[in-house]
Amino acid sequence: MNTFQILMLMATAFFAFKVYEHITSLEDKKNEDNDDSSSKSDVLKMIEEADAAYENKDLNKAEMILTEAFARDRDSSVVLNKLAFIQAEQNKNDIALTSYQASLKINAKDESTHLALASLYRKMGDLEQSAYYYNEAFLLEDTNPIAFFNYANLLVDLKDNEKAILSYKRALELKPDFKEAQDALSELETQDA
Repeated sequence: MNTFQILMLMATAFFAFKVYEHITSLEDKKNEDNDDSSSKSDVLKMIEEADAAYENKDLNKAEMILTEAFARDRDSSVVLNKLAFIQAEQNKNDIALTSYQASLKINAKDESTHLALASLYRKMGDLEQSAYYYNEAFLLEDTNPIAFFNYANLLVDLKDNEKAILSYKRALELKPDFKEAQDALSELETQDA
């Protein structure tokens, strides 16, 4: 073999090695993607199991499953919101608040998390914080008639009947056949007359 042939053999071996490295890295990436999608799939199954446990009124089991799901996917605001809901159902309100706040750190623009916090603060008797989270939710989405109805009820508790009337009216604009809002508005307008 002459020098040129040896150089060509070395170049061919080098390029073959580089092709091998590239193919190996693609296979590793594919395996990582499969592991990630498998993990996401496991979390989705866990959410379904937790939902079933909730339906069967086994809140402890649902909480345990969702805690494990969150350990597997720490970027899931959905898992955190479900976990917080279960915690609130068990009157673990401070823990639920922590879970909802962690969810907002993942997705600050989730209207449902703001509404859940508003509801939980109202349940806990902190009406001012509840009002704050309703207003945050309305900045993100202002077409939810139930949210406006619940906010109006909060405003009645806060003795702000003028704003409550406006909020009931907004709920009715969004859902004209909203019987509860119609009744509450009628009652409030009668009181104020």
